[in-house]
Amino acid sequence: MKTIHLACVICVFAVQQCLAQNTQSKATFCEDGGPDTFAIRPDTLPKAVIDAVMNTSEGKQARADADARGTELHPEQALRAASIRLSRDDAAVFLVMGSSFPLAAADASWFWVVREDRTAGSVLLWMAGNCVELKPSSTHGYRDIEVQWASAGSERTDIYHYDGNAYRLAHSKVRNRKPSD
Repeated sequence: MKTIHLACVICVFAVQQCLAQNTQSKATFCEDGGPDTFAIRPDTLPKAVIDAVMNTSEGKQARADADARGTELHPEQALRAASIRLSRDDAAVFLVMGSSFPLAAADASWFWVVREDRTAGSVLLWMAGNCVELKPSSTHGYRDIEVQWASAGSERTDIYHYDGNAYRLAHSKVRNRKPSD
């Protein structure tokens, strides 16, 4: 009887872990129109995460651009996010995407990696691109991040490594596209 009970507890725990992984185990996130358009959802973001994004130079510029146009910026509506897991710690980390101007560019989406520590958020990385991939490799215990961007004439791949405090550009590769690409 104890063996059956223990087996049931283990099965329930395993199912809970699989369900909890959801987008946390997902490796690639793309802007609208990508194969995973619905992975980054307009979930309710913690206020600390929104504040961290809006306190970056990009967030402040977005607010200034909206003011210059005479429009009101509602970041809680313009930002979408997925909960991600970058390390083995239990920190709440979000991949946040600006879904429209002024929190995105004409040719790329803006992405922020934000760690929430109780009541404060800290931005670990801001990047512009079409897709973000969480690599299986890691630096200082945090997964490496690859950002891909493409236009009609070229494509760029940037790799970021965690330095213990934030992500830093480790490698960048630009490739000119041929008309046949």
